[in-house]
Amino acid sequence: MSEENTTPNSDQNTETNTTESASVDLTKDLQQMTLTAQRALADLTNFKQQVAKERQLMGQMAQIKVLEMFFPVIDNFNLAVRQTPEHITNDNWYKGIENIYKMLNKITTNMGLSPVPNDKLDSSLHEVISTIPGEKDTIIETLEQGYLLGEKVIRPSKVVVGSGE
Repeated sequence: MSEENTTPNSDQNTETNTTESASVDLTKDLQQMTLTAQRALADLTNFKQQVAKERQLMGQMAQIKVLEMFFPVIDNFNLAVRQTPEHITNDNWYKGIENIYKMLNKITTNMGLSPVPNDKLDSSLHEVISTIPGEKDTIIETLEQGYLLGEKVIRPSKVVVGSGE
């Protein structure tokens, strides 16, 4: 009978070892799958952030292209307003043109466009076209207004500066 008793114990030990081994294997598999899921979730989050940045950049690039198309119109309005004879500034048709000019400025301002300040020479904001006698590096005349979109220079101002003579 002692042989019969040892056999069931061996079966129980083998069954217990097999169950423990399966439990350990399942725990390892669960840990590995959890790590894989965490990595996949992190990759998805990074991908979403990258796509959002790319969309924002593409939108900004499209906005810049649209604004650049307005530059000749804005330049011509600026020139026309500066060179308007004083005796016609009270005419109704001129006031209508002036209102259109103001509307165009309002639209571009709402899109984030702002003129480059032309009070002090800055090589990142201004392109020097020529120099004439005057105080060195002082902007004497703005030939073409430059523009910023937020902090980014879309078009530098073309300026005439003093040569220091």
